[in-house]
Amino acid sequence: MSQAGEAEWAALSDKERQQKLFNLKMEERKLREAGKSEEARQLLKSLVDAEQGIAYRRLQNNFKSRTITI
Repeated sequence: MSQAGEAEWAALSDKERQQKLFNLKMEERKLREAGKSEEARQLLKSLVDAEQGIAYRRLQNNFKSRTITI
């Protein structure tokens, strides 16, 4: 998933994200049943990549927002 896709995914509400995730899983199941396992794998990989990108940016933001005073 591209940076734009990640930004779009991050902007979704939890309810919208759950609905989109359900739709993606249904599409993945249909691809596997049709014998298109490589396409199904790519679909899930793009979803995982987007989630990891969002989680990484959240961690970066949390780290930047913390200040250490000694």
